[in-house]
Amino acid sequence: MILVLSGEGVSDIGRDNAGNFEPGPMARLADAIIQDAQEFNYSYIENKAIRYVEKKEISNSGRPKLLLTGKKRMADTPEDKWFFRNAAALARKAVEIEKEANDSTLAILFRDADKPEEYRNKRSSIQNGFKLEAYRNGVAMVPCPTSEAWLISSVLGGGTKLGGKNLEEWKKRDVLKIRLGEMLEGQEVKDMDPSPDSISMMLTSYGDFRRDLELSVRTINDRAS
Repeated sequence: MILVLSGEGVSDIGRDNAGNFEPGPMARLADAIIQDAQEFNYSYIENKAIRYVEKKEISNSGRPKLLLTGKKRMADTPEDKWFFRNAAALARKAVEIEKEANDSTLAILFRDADKPEEYRNKRSSIQNGFKLEAYRNGVAMVPCPTSEAWLISSVLGGGTKLGGKNLEEWKKRDVLKIRLGEMLEGQEVKDMDPSPDSISMMLTSYGDFRRDLELSVRTINDRAS
């Protein structure tokens, strides 16, 4: 299997550096969840079984070629429509990679969300984009409120409290970034390596992502067996 990733930058999924993928904390997290779900020790990062797709590559791919019949095709806002198209484009790219490599793929599209409603819209939009292309191995990775909340929870060891507030209630991205920076004491965010069990499943967005990813891994393994 080849892991196909697309995100927003080095501090989340990672980045391409002269043809080499430099993983960020969200890529390391996904890799660890996949290893646990497949029940054997194989790191896609260490084995270079990852194809990174630049954000601009799927942002400039044009409109999807088909419509979803009998369903609400996209969310109401232009931004959510844009994520729908991103996911459809990433699905097409993943299928191309499957044909080139003669191997299965699992695609993860990362986008941050600041508020619960935004999270629900973005997650649904991404899922519908994958469905449009009949791509069954696509997973939406949409941390809410932002990936910093997941990383703070990992530092706290699965705790759900920060400064007397539940992490789901934190809305301001800059507040979370400042708090995370204070907790890291000089370590860079891009170098963090959160373990799956260190992040609280009470964070709705993380629980949804982890369950979706584990299900996709099991489904791919079942089809291969």
